[in-house]
Amino acid sequence: MTSRGALRVAAVAGLGLVVLVATAIVAIPFLVSVDGLRRTVATQLASLTGQPVSVGGTSRFRMFPWPTVTVESVVVGGEEGTQPIVEGTALEAGLALLPLLTGRIEVTSVALIEPRIAITIDGLGRSNWRTNDSILTLFVPDERRVDPQRPPRLGQLDIVNGQIVYRDVPAQRRTVLSRVDLGIAWPSLDSRLTITGRVRHNGEDLTINGTVARPAALFRSEISPYDLTFDTSSLRARATGELLTAPGLRAEGRFEFSSPSLRRMTQWFVPELTGGPD
Repeated sequence: MTSRGALRVAAVAGLGLVVLVATAIVAIPFLVSVDGLRRTVATQLASLTGQPVSVGGTSRFRMFPWPTVTVESVVVGGEEGTQPIVEGTALEAGLALLPLLTGRIEVTSVALIEPRIAITIDGLGRSNWRTNDSILTLFVPDERRVDPQRPPRLGQLDIVNGQIVYRDVPAQRRTVLSRVDLGIAWPSLDSRLTITGRVRHNGEDLTINGTVARPAALFRSEISPYDLTFDTSSLRARATGELLTAPGLRAEGRFEFSSPSLRRMTQWFVPELTGGPD
């Protein structure tokens, strides 16, 4: 076969492969089960958070510009009559394309739309968020349970127009953050976590940027460096140091801040009274 003939064969084969892939992509919306996608997304979120996850309402699937499944409501936690940790009006989950072509569902990103997130430290100093059922606990050093070659893929979490309510019962402290728009990127358990976005607190918009160098270490009761910056019209601050989780989550390090007004700055450090409705 001549070189020209070989090139023609390669071109035809390449064109055929492109047509095959394009056909498969176009056919995916007709082959996948939206209800199946919804159940799989809920199962993966439950494995990651260690909490029961329920999704309801209408589900939709779109292929372009990237595969995405949308459900109208999501609830995380709330078992045995307890208050849910997360209640959102909608959830959008981005899916990896190549696994989808082979029939596997791999969630690469999650967007919580208008969620209400309730984080509570009870009278014994225990958080309502972490449980031993989370897939993240697989990275506790145990040779029988860990496959170091295939750490779970986490991806991107976006919080869109949410609210975060933090209650510390022993300290009698309650903090409410509104208009929460945050992007949290954690590609895999062996990578660093980054957070960017803004929230509203005490009537002011607060811009947040930060990193946690070794977030997976926190699930092994080890230490992770962190670096966070906060910027508002009345306060500019930076916190650096180490996070640790034994016996409870706490931060140690250095806090630097500046403010044009001492009175406005103190508003950020005056705790809200507890006992009011959440």
